[in-house]
Amino acid sequence: MDVKKSIEKKRIIYNKSFWDCFWMLLLPVFLAILLLSSSFFVFESNYDKDYKENYWLILIGSISVFTVIIILIVFYFKIDNLTEFKGKSRTLNKKLVYQFVKEQGYEINYQTNDIIFIDIKVRFFGFSDSRKITVIFKGTSLLLNCTTFVNINNSTVYISNFKSSFYWFANKKYEKIFIKFLKKQ
Repeated sequence: MDVKKSIEKKRIIYNKSFWDCFWMLLLPVFLAILLLSSSFFVFESNYDKDYKENYWLILIGSISVFTVIIILIVFYFKIDNLTEFKGKSRTLNKKLVYQFVKEQGYEINYQTNDIIFIDIKVRFFGFSDSRKITVIFKGTSLLLNCTTFVNINNSTVYISNFKSSFYWFANKKYEKIFIKFLKKQ
């Protein structure tokens, strides 16, 4: 992760190669196209001029799928945005982060002088998902982000560390809990 660029752009900037970024962007686009095309084929195959009542039901279903996909793509591109919290001092901010981690029972995965990664384990439908809170120290402020990564490992599908937009609201909830803790102190 590039800390200086992340602070400057107020979003997490990863040090990834062109191909890593390409494949991470291609997967959601591919899934969106797959769902939209399958929705269209279901619509086309079930459309019959004798039964117009099915036409509206299928059309509403197709539009609903399209709307959900667009919303998920918008959330996907907003996943890495950082939330700023104005603290009192860098030393106090670090103490509060350590206190929060201890009280919540989370684990610190990695830390430097400028950044701390907090891991939260999530079990959801048999997938080994992990939620990560990223805390960047910028002067007396904290920049934080919560992201959920999906790890699907079965015999036919292997997706590792894919940022999931399905958990956007849950991620924001964890950020609010963290900010509420910081404000309380």
